[in-house]
Amino acid sequence: MMHSPYTLLTPDQYIRMPWKNGLGVTLEIARIEDANGVLFRLSQAAVVEDGAFSDFSGMHRTLVLINGHGMQLTHTSLSGEISRHHLSHSLDIARFSGSDKTEAHLTHGGIEDLNIMVREEEVISYVQALNSGLSLDFSENDQTLFDGFYATKESKLLITPLNTTIEPIPLKVTATSTVRITTPVTLSLQEGQGVAIQCCYSACNN
Repeated sequence: MMHSPYTLLTPDQYIRMPWKNGLGVTLEIARIEDANGVLFRLSQAAVVEDGAFSDFSGMHRTLVLINGHGMQLTHTSLSGEISRHHLSHSLDIARFSGSDKTEAHLTHGGIEDLNIMVREEEVISYVQALNSGLSLDFSENDQTLFDGFYATKESKLLITPLNTTIEPIPLKVTATSTVRITTPVTLSLQEGQGVAIQCCYSACNN
């Protein structure tokens, strides 16, 4: 019998923990570690006031606006270079180094975001908005760390296992739940909206 091609993670399974800087709370969805520490981390957080982000030197960060009306990020790199991201719409994405000194300014009240962190130089993350009508292949091989879909709205998916005769599997997902893909599939978003996440060791890009 074939194992299920996915695992459904619901909000009651997420782990609540304080930010490193003590200024907020994160809901940790998934984490992968090795002997040297964190390789990959997926989490959801609320930002309710302006302030500095925690220092995550050694990690690359991808932040996706999932709720709220805007946030501006100002990054100062270790070399002093300044860059900015203005996230004004749902599913807007910012990518930056965890070693940057990052300041957040809320433009119209509190927001919620999805955070994807991977170890720089060793792990690559591919993060993209997925809207109704779009499909994406997940290859799932020995270089994969995490493949999944985070629903920002209630969503209807069709999960089609690849290289098998298994029939496509319909799946209804509540908002803020996460589907972790465990075998090669095509994921089709029939209704809803969310974030597709693919993380693998850097060798998968060679």
